[in-house]
Amino acid sequence: MSAYFITGTQKPWSVAWALWLAVFLIS
Repeated sequence: MSAYFITGTQKPWSVAWALWLAVFLIS
């Protein structure tokens, strides 16, 4: 899961997804 996340963040759209997910989890 972590490896997928790190690899995914190399793509712009994945960065946006990661930010949204972070906000969703924090909220």
